[in-house]
Amino acid sequence: MIEFIKYITPFLIFALGIYSSPFIEGLKEKRNIKNKIKNIFVEINDEYDILIKSIQTTNKSIISRTGKPKNYSYLSLPMTLNLKIMASSIDDIYSHIDKDTRKAFKVLLLCQNLINEHYSEIATIFKEDNILCLAKEKAMLKSMLSAYYLLNELKSHQKFKYPVQTNEELWMISAKSLKIKLQ
Repeated sequence: MIEFIKYITPFLIFALGIYSSPFIEGLKEKRNIKNKIKNIFVEINDEYDILIKSIQTTNKSIISRTGKPKNYSYLSLPMTLNLKIMASSIDDIYSHIDKDTRKAFKVLLLCQNLINEHYSEIATIFKEDNILCLAKEKAMLKSMLSAYYLLNELKSHQKFKYPVQTNEELWMISAKSLKIKLQ
């Protein structure tokens, strides 16, 4: 009997390993997904703080440009929104987050693209056309305010609900909380 147990034990261990490996891999994947989600929310907190300063800088630039002639040359660019972890991880975590959060992440990535686009355009034309530059800065500020609202809501609430207000209402709410006046 002992001989039989001695010979069958390696086969039992091998079979147990084969049958338990999908379970172990599933646990590893769940842990990886949780870490990615945690890292995204750490990034959200970091970007929130940076975005507040960027909004203030953009608002000051708009105030400086307002009423100046077309050939007025002024450049004060803020830091842009940089959601690298979110952008690289969204495909992996997509089915593991709720619908409202997925929608918010997509809108944040869209806002990031718009902010970067306006940033590049402003850097290119600031010496040539103050009026166009002012319009681009105002558009960039509105994208920043949208991103600010979403980042604030995502970092503030355990259970995020996507807003039902219009963009204009969200811009006004964000501007009021940051004590800036939309022009």
